[in-house]
Amino acid sequence: MPTLKQFQTREEWLEERKKGIGGSDAAVVLGISPWKSALELYTEKIGISEDQEESEAMRWGNYLEEPIANAYQQETKRELSPREPFSLVKSVEFPFIHASLDREIIADPERPGVLEIKTAGLFKLEEWKEEAPLPYQVQM
Repeated sequence: MPTLKQFQTREEWLEERKKGIGGSDAAVVLGISPWKSALELYTEKIGISEDQEESEAMRWGNYLEEPIANAYQQETKRELSPREPFSLVKSVEFPFIHASLDREIIADPERPGVLEIKTAGLFKLEEWKEEAPLPYQVQM
């Protein structure tokens, strides 16, 4: 069973994320990330690169997360856990593996789930037509 670790500030949460491999790092580790190289990830983890500034697309993704979660809940009738800001779910077996979940889908114990929320502009429509692009799939 994974453990939940919560932090008081975004800065503490970001520092803890540097100590392991999270869902956002999965595509980099597998060599399929269009955004970052393995070397860039390594320099981030050992603390010798500058922190990535939040882009406009990242900001909009954060702004839209709550209304998207609410719409998902209304349309699917699935109950979602409240958002736990600045939290990491850590593997007990492999403590260097962690994830920041957007939401958990609350269901009976035999049907747990995770809701991963992504946003993209219309210029990305073809990439998402059939399914989520592979770098996002491996994040789960």
